[in-house]
Amino acid sequence: MQSTIEDVPKTNMRRAPWARRIGTVLLALFIGSGAAGLLGDSVQTESADEAGYTLTLKYPKVTRSGLDVPWELDITSTEPLPEQIVIAVTGDYFDIFDHQGLDPEAYSQTADDEMEYWTFDTPGGTTMLISIDQYVDPGAMTGSSGTVGLFIDGELTAPITFTTRMLP
Repeated sequence: MQSTIEDVPKTNMRRAPWARRIGTVLLALFIGSGAAGLLGDSVQTESADEAGYTLTLKYPKVTRSGLDVPWELDITSTEPLPEQIVIAVTGDYFDIFDHQGLDPEAYSQTADDEMEYWTFDTPGGTTMLISIDQYVDPGAMTGSSGTVGLFIDGELTAPITFTTRMLP
């Protein structure tokens, strides 16, 4: 009787269990990373101090399209805040977001080729919080970078540079 498997190439049966083990370990690492939150959205907080002002920015460091994300700028001063302050922020940064509102509303807004300038009436006291209600544009596929700071006497004071990365 003639064998029907003579021309079937022989494989190294010792490699197959190791390949399955390595694949299982890689899959477990991927699932574990996701469960630990290493592959998901994250929010970052950055601060800067200069000229008696402390700026603290909370922004999305890593996000996905379509999600609500925070952008909050907390301004603290050692002296009472002036009646009005001007915030300068990189305008292109917000191209990946759909805005629902700025809180509080800016008294006025202007822009040049690089920056947007928001003028706010301050509430008095030594602190003020500015926040944007926004979500990531569903069509956004790439991240964005920007800088924010107080605009005092034509100079950017206590600047904070930040970057938002996008996940698929």
